[in-house]
Amino acid sequence: MSAVPAAVPYQNELDALYARLDPPTDQPFNPSGEFDKEFLAARYIWKKGSYRCGITAYIIFFLMSPGFVQRAAVSKPARFGQLISFAKSFDFTDVFIKQVTASGRGGTYGRGLPDEKIRKLLRAIQKAHDVLDIPHIEMVHFGYRLMQQLENDIGDLPDAVKQYHLQYMSRVYRTMGIPFSSNRQLLENLCGVIEEQFTRFTPIAGQYGKRLLFLGLTVGVSCDKSNLSELLPPTIKPVFELHYQDFQPSFALRILGRILNIVVYPRRRFRNPQPNREEIAFVASAGG
Repeated sequence: MSAVPAAVPYQNELDALYARLDPPTDQPFNPSGEFDKEFLAARYIWKKGSYRCGITAYIIFFLMSPGFVQRAAVSKPARFGQLISFAKSFDFTDVFIKQVTASGRGGTYGRGLPDEKIRKLLRAIQKAHDVLDIPHIEMVHFGYRLMQQLENDIGDLPDAVKQYHLQYMSRVYRTMGIPFSSNRQLLENLCGVIEEQFTRFTPIAGQYGKRLLFLGLTVGVSCDKSNLSELLPPTIKPVFELHYQDFQPSFALRILGRILNIVVYPRRRFRNPQPNREEIAFVASAGG
């Protein structure tokens, strides 16, 4: 297999936007200001949303080229290239997010950023990405699009709650070791420029996409084109729709995915609690 693709030559507008992000932080954890509200918002949102946001976030990633998905294919060929490895990776990400946002059942999946173990985990995971020379700008792009896709999946969230959510996730990513921002428009502009420059369909996107949509079926996410494209950014959406047949699993896999959902989903539903009274009351008051 060929060497890892060279770093994408980000220039001009993209570099200028990236330079405006807040740098990573290695300061002792001592939250102040609105942290309690940020934590409530993050817990509510990551409990309330569905797995559709994860499927669409990966669709976006798979349609980013050169670099991005090609780099992942070369550095970790089994991660998306083999179904079982992909399933394990998807599950690891799911558990990791629950740990970071304290959105799993009880304390089983961690207690969020206030937990030193979680902060150490964040730094360890970022070191693993750095070993693979994954540019931080690509981490910012995937991280923001994942949380933004989740918010869109839920819909009808008060602006204040979304802002608290962004502030919490900015703390997460900066603790992890990558620059980020609580300025939503800056992140939207950055991701928009990235997608304008690098959105394109490649054969590997179709190969990975079939496995992705199959895994989505096993966790209750319909692979219907309209169900997925509804969340996608404007540059991504037409490319995905044009090449949807390359992403769509075979009829046999679609049937198998729905059957596996009957077996797999109850376990996931158990470890994915709904928002509690405190979190629901907070969101209701923030919208009032």
